[in-house]
Amino acid sequence: MRAAGHSWFSEARAGLLGHIPRNGTRQSALIERSATSKQAVQQLLDGLEAEGVLERFPDPRDGRGKLVRYTRKGLDALRDGDRIKLEIERDYIDRIGRERFAALMDALRSLDAGPADASEEASVPE
Repeated sequence: MRAAGHSWFSEARAGLLGHIPRNGTRQSALIERSATSKQAVQQLLDGLEAEGVLERFPDPRDGRGKLVRYTRKGLDALRDGDRIKLEIERDYIDRIGRERFAALMDALRSLDAGPADASEEASVPE
């Protein structure tokens, strides 16, 4: 991402951006989703807002809450990130083949989904 011209990009910021849908979200939901302290999220948001990547504004449905959404600069970075991700995936497919890559992605989605249900756990040998 830095090579693509996004000098503001860092691993910590990427971790937070991954929890913000393209159409934005409530800041409180972002704090819950990111499993990071309120102070850490606030600090990351401050930096991303100062860089012009995100903007925050009052939630019209709840004057106490804030909404967070991408600016044009932020959306441009997401598009570059999508392109880079596809390049990485194509490289992996070239290296391990389409079938093994599909199995890898399926396994990663399963891990992301959380613990297996009881029927799957029962079939796993100890």
